Amino acid sequence: MNKRFLRYHYLRFKRLKDDPKKLAKGVTIGIFVGITPIVPLRTVLIFTLCFCLGGNAVGALIAAALVGNPLTLCGQYFVSWWIGSLIFPNVLSWQRVKEVTNLVASQGFASLSTLADLGLDAIMVVLCGGIILALPFTITAYYSTYRFFTHRRSKKTNH
Repeated sequence: MNKRFLRYHYLRFKRLKDDPKKLAKGVTIGIFVGITPIVPLRTVLIFTLCFCLGGNAVGALIAAALVGNPLTLCGQYFVSWWIGSLIFPNVLSWQRVKEVTNLVASQGFASLSTLADLGLDAIMVVLCGGIILALPFTITAYYSTYRFFTHRRSKKTNH
């Protein structure tokens, strides 16, 4: 990520106007959803969780975009698989993943059914690993963003 991209999102984030608790909840939701491996459902889940938990949806979308982008997804999926494999050993071994990906690479679309055979095992392992990976980041994000927005609000009222 280049400096300009980060600065732009930091300024957008900094200028959000809402209650610090709502903003912190939104950022927490965004980071949690951004780290967990559920890319196709990300936006729907963010809006649903923000509505149910009272978080700021814009803050959640910005946070999710920063932590779950094309530059970070491969690493996040790998670490999620690794953590999930520690919890569910022998369900989705690296050897099995290599065999299936090699088969898909050699046969192309004809072998998508082979890829689908990984199915629930892959979802279970990677999703559980992703949730565990996301937890420390979300807890840290809540307290740090709550402090950040509370500090900004008190700074604005003093001027």
